[in-house]
Amino acid sequence: MTNTEFNQCMAMLFSYYRKPFDQVLSNLYASRFINIAYVDFFKGINNHIDDENFKWFPDIPELRGFMPAIKQQLIENKGGLSWCENTQSLMDKYPPKIRSVAA
Repeated sequence: MTNTEFNQCMAMLFSYYRKPFDQVLSNLYASRFINIAYVDFFKGINNHIDDENFKWFPDIPELRGFMPAIKQQLIENKGGLSWCENTQSLMDKYPPKIRSVAA
């Protein structure tokens, strides 16, 4: 996301929750969210605003919970690998060698 898009989202948050602008807080959010797609950040903010259970300015982990799941190229699960497109393409490219056992 661009700096302008990020600043618009932060302005929306500060304005909606009637919180004075805080440069330090904005920098903290930027370091965590600037590399996320604008659409996901925007949706996360709107999802937080729309949730009637939350009537306060969101902290970073809370806001992250309102964003769509971030797609990962490699999914790790307890030291193993779960299926993903990259894993499947490797499996297709290098199928296991199966030996036939003569009876």
